Amino acid sequence: MKYYHMGYTFNEAEKCNYIYCSKVDMHGLDQYVVTDGKRLSPIWKTAGCFYDSRKSDTWSDYILSNSCIPIVSPKFVELTYDLLKNQVEFLDVTITDEKDGSVTYGFKVLNVLNLVDAIDLEHSDYFTIELDGETIYSVKKEAIFEEKVKDFDIFRLEKSEIAIIVSEKLKKIACKNKLTGFYFREIRVY
Repeated sequence: MKYYHMGYTFNEAEKCNYIYCSKVDMHGLDQYVVTDGKRLSPIWKTAGCFYDSRKSDTWSDYILSNSCIPIVSPKFVELTYDLLKNQVEFLDVTITDEKDGSVTYGFKVLNVLNLVDAIDLEHSDYFTIELDGETIYSVKKEAIFEEKVKDFDIFRLEKSEIAIIVSEKLKKIACKNKLTGFYFREIRVY
């Protein structure tokens, strides 16, 4: 099966003037909590995101923010729910326009629950940094072991937690339904 790094399409966003959330309020939670692969629903309070419609005014199905939290549209949730229901949490978020205070509901923070030790470092393009006695991996292009991810349609990698990796099934849903804001880069599978 093919797998893809799922990211935000910056080129399309600039042309289409997609909404950008310049502030995120997670009520004291660190933004990186959504990269840990842990259930957050017991402690989650509706996050607040803020944008300025004078600067960006077009809604997309994948909203970019100034943090690492992925925000997805109600359409994405509806189309992927059956495929992803045991692999993610869709957590509440409000999106407020700073211009007039209007609030949009229905978008969700995508909390990926699968954190998998599947990165093939031999075939990946990466470098490491030593920080406080810990090795930090910065992965430019991932390669993964298929045997370790074959049961997942969405996951993060233990040594590259920011990246979201998705199956060809999820990519096909997004492309077939013309979901906006997404970029998919195929990754190497061994």
